[in-house]
Amino acid sequence: MRLSSFIRSSIVSWLLIAALLSACHYHEQNQAMMFAPVSSTVDIPIRQGQLLESEIQTASRAWAYFDRTIFPETGIPQGAVGSDTVTMWDIGSYLAALVSAKRIGVLDEITFDRRMTAVIYWLNTMELNDYGLPNKFYNARTGGLIQNDGQPGQAGFSAIDIGRLLIWLRIVRNEFITHSTTVDKIVLRFNFRHVLDSDGLLHGATAASDGKVTLFRQGRLGLQQYAAIGFKLWGFNGHESLKMNHRSAITILGHWLPFDNRPTGDPPQIGAVTTGMGMLAGLEFGFVVPHTENQTTSSTPMRELADAIYLVQEARYSQQGRLTARDPHIMDRSPYYLIDSLYAQGVPFVSLDSRGNPVPDAAAISTKAAYAMWALYDSPYTDALINALAPKYDEYGGWFAGIYEKDGSTNRAITLDCNAIILEALAFKATGVLYSQPDTHGYWEKLLESKNFEQQGLPPSRYQREFQPLLENEKTRPTP
Repeated sequence: MRLSSFIRSSIVSWLLIAALLSACHYHEQNQAMMFAPVSSTVDIPIRQGQLLESEIQTASRAWAYFDRTIFPETGIPQGAVGSDTVTMWDIGSYLAALVSAKRIGVLDEITFDRRMTAVIYWLNTMELNDYGLPNKFYNARTGGLIQNDGQPGQAGFSAIDIGRLLIWLRIVRNEFITHSTTVDKIVLRFNFRHVLDSDGLLHGATAASDGKVTLFRQGRLGLQQYAAIGFKLWGFNGHESLKMNHRSAITILGHWLPFDNRPTGDPPQIGAVTTGMGMLAGLEFGFVVPHTENQTTSSTPMRELADAIYLVQEARYSQQGRLTARDPHIMDRSPYYLIDSLYAQGVPFVSLDSRGNPVPDAAAISTKAAYAMWALYDSPYTDALINALAPKYDEYGGWFAGIYEKDGSTNRAITLDCNAIILEALAFKATGVLYSQPDTHGYWEKLLESKNFEQQGLPPSRYQREFQPLLENEKTRPTP
């Protein structure tokens, strides 16, 4: 029996070694390759090529945010200067910042590995909520679960935030072989039976003031499809969430603009058209859904969405002289969080609080939105955006969130996500589309082949249709 066990163990070990060698081969093949997005409906090239000295300085100032705000106790940075609250979206953005800063050259190998090891360790040991998923909010200093008000406790979960985390875990897993097994173990901790149903629809959960947690169908145009890619990268069927259903269009300043036509619902999901909802898929995937055929030679719905978002904002500048880069962002004054839109609730260029109430005179040129467009559209308009934002950084580290449209004053909030996306944009220019590594066969696949994870909704290739994560009667859950 001992000999038989040893032989079986040796065979598994050699298979894993072969997979790891294969991963090394793929990494070497693609290290120097440039990947461009699918063709655009507008005649504007992407930015690509060696970074200028001024752009390297921009990257250094963005990375300085992560030196400034890191907590040695957890290896996690603040979600914003002055705020210890972080989400899984923020953690995904931190992984993006680490990878991008290393590619650009403003982060050395030793510091990268130390930082990456710390955040992976935290993700492997952090407390999960009662659903077996990452909580909606964590305290970056203590690593503990917190509620909406910052007090200890559970706050539900966000499929959108988890989707971004999964995207960047997969990028790290594919590109950095020394971290691949520990990244696989992070995802193996999660229970996917309530976040994704057998049709591939995303679901979130929110906690009311009395502590009661309510499940709801989550996602709106743009970010829904983006998050679904994260689940797809790990083998889940996110087919229905990848579809751009519930889409209408309106003409603004002579350009059509698609928007999500679903009601806001409860909890509120405001289907606002913003810059990031179109651009992240371009920076990270070149507007192509990985492992999907017939998307590499012509425009895709994601590309068309991004082009429409760009054209409407450029038209506002050319016709009205108003620089525009609208995105949700943290503010340095009340209401402190703003959904800054191109279109929402039937109104063009409206700014809303998190409940959907208009906030007059609060619109801003978003730094992260400007840099995302700058990378994907090499045009005089995006040059003008970056020139306007050029002096808007803090001497202690990090770029300010933007410039208020009304009076040109600086929105002095400094956030993790903003500085991460700046680094993504610069890495995109220097090295191309950020997801450039083919999938590798390693610990995740081997373990799922040998063990039954049905209780967690895994392995997805076998159990997602066979064992529906959500009970059959939940199929009547309304959309939202």
